[in-house]
Amino acid sequence: KKTADIEAEIQFILALRSQGFPAMQPIAALDGRFVLPLATPWGVYTASSFAAVPGRPMEDTACTPAMLHKMGSTLARLHLLSRNIHVQRPDHREMMTRIRRQLTENNAPAAILDAWQHIDNRLQALPVNPETYGLLHYDFEPDNVFWHEETKSCAVIDFDDALYGWFSMDVEQALNALQEITDDTGCAAFMDGYRSIGPFTAAMEAQRPLMRAFINLRSYARLLHCLNDPMETLPPWMPGLIEKLNRKKEQLEAWLLSARRTNLLSK
Repeated sequence: KKTADIEAEIQFILALRSQGFPAMQPIAALDGRFVLPLATPWGVYTASSFAAVPGRPMEDTACTPAMLHKMGSTLARLHLLSRNIHVQRPDHREMMTRIRRQLTENNAPAAILDAWQHIDNRLQALPVNPETYGLLHYDFEPDNVFWHEETKSCAVIDFDDALYGWFSMDVEQALNALQEITDDTGCAAFMDGYRSIGPFTAAMEAQRPLMRAFINLRSYARLLHCLNDPMETLPPWMPGLIEKLNRKKEQLEAWLLSARRTNLLSK
């Protein structure tokens, strides 16, 4: 990642923390900098450090309805605060341009490029306003939200993928991940918690299938790009990981092609 990207991520976190939001705390070096370039025998790397947050990842807890309600309200609070935070993170338009470039450079099937066009057309038709669009966490999943039992509160880590988009995109990401560890009652508790802080209208709910299409398209393009990046020497564990990533890429490709065939992307 570029140093500027990490600095913008930390600016986002610090802005949230200044308003009392429970984001992980960046640790400054002795000279006050939060991001340092470090020369190593393998090249120059960028280093940053964060204090541990209290509690355990939500995915390692019982995930009761009360806990999921708090998780939902925490995301809504993040969205409410982020409306007034402005940092140099990409927006959905920049991401769609980057996705198109990755698809083209890595010889994605023509049908996937066609799916990209339909998703782009539909995104362009959505309203962009402070009530529905702002700075997102983008990875608000149970492994990045920690539950602190003593205070009955959540803390949030991993803002690496933060971008500007529709709040429904963050909600779709969270609900999709929650379906792996809870049932409909738990997901409903999450949404009740969200709505206890901010609105999630019927129009925002209707955006979720399109947000899923964007998320899957971005994931597919990133995997395609990574898997086409040759490595001369592979550590022993790498072939297994490559096989796993290839399976995931194939699953995403099948999803996108199915969505295109069933006109999901044209609605």
